[in-house]
Order: sequence, then C-alpha cells, then structure tokens
Amino acid sequence: MRNRIIVIGLIALVGIWIGSRSNRPVVKKTSTAETIRKAWNDPHARKQRAKLRKKIEKAASRPLLHLGRRLSNTAASSAATPSSTNGRAVTVSHVAVG
Repeated sequence: MRNRIIVIGLIALVGIWIGSRSNRPVVKKTSTAETIRKAWNDPHARKQRAKLRKKIEKAASRPLLHLGRRLSNTAASSAATPSSTNGRAVTVSHVAVG
C-alpha cells in the first residue's frame, strides 16, 4: 500500500513537472549575423550614422587651426596636474570633433 502511494505520488509530480514545462513559449534563437544585420538596417541607426558622417565631413572641411589650440590646452592642463598621471607619460590620442 505504501509503495503504491509513493509510485502514484511520483507519477503525479512528473505529470505536474511536464505540464508546467509544456506551456512555455519557444524562443527562436537568431544568429549573430542576423542580429548585426538587423541593427545595421535599423532606421534610427541609419539616421545616426548619416548625422555622424555629415559631422565628420564638416570637421574635415574646416582648417585645423583650432585643433592645435585644443591640443596645447589639453597638454597644459594635464601638465598642471602631474599627480593625476602618477608619473606616467601623458599622450593625447583622441581628437574632439565639433
């Protein structure tokens, strides 16, 4: 009698477990290439790339006179605070656009 109750209980638990798993939605796995393609073709991303392209073209068409001033100001401000570099050499490796 006791074994029969244990077997019925196990069958009920397995049934409940299978029933709880059966109604879950199946999520389609997309490939990395498809995800990248969707992100590239996204209208908002296209607009942002176009705006960035125009900004870079505008900056490239201007003379680089203001660039020298910005770099010298950056170097002067970093030289004024040597404690922030901890004795390492400071190099300017980026150029601000706009």
